[in-house]
Amino acid sequence: MPSDFLESLTGEFTPLYLAPQAGVSESPFRRLCRSYGADVVVSEFVSATGIVMGSPRSREYLRFDSEEHPIGIQIFGADPGMMADASAFVAETYGPDFIDINFGCPVKKVVKRNGGSGCLRDLDLVASIIQAVIRPSGFHHSGSGQSNSPPDNSENQERL
Repeated sequence: MPSDFLESLTGEFTPLYLAPQAGVSESPFRRLCRSYGADVVVSEFVSATGIVMGSPRSREYLRFDSEEHPIGIQIFGADPGMMADASAFVAETYGPDFIDINFGCPVKKVVKRNGGSGCLRDLDLVASIIQAVIRPSGFHHSGSGQSNSPPDNSENQERL
């Protein structure tokens, strides 16, 4: 990962991120947003299982042009091992600037498999997924999460 990308997050400048959007955040849209001022773009979320199992549809979501940098690939899943394998594959094969873990998707078919926001029911699982993704991908930890509840997670921060 380019060091200047990480350094840009620590300065006074706040980059404008294009939030990942299922069915929208494809390469042409990301490039259009970059041309209109988005500093960082993120793919739509991709199933870790689909990545590891070699699903052609999942692999299509991972493709991006060099002009899209800095770019993150967002993955989701509930199995730390599968998430580790997927993040390692994505980092090695596609070379994004970062991997984003989806813990915010409220869609029923994702949540019922404990993916997206479904993971938030088990904070030990969240911690396991984060640690599993960080190790093989070689990325530095700069995790974030989305929550619609007030942040009172001082106890939970110690777990991560």
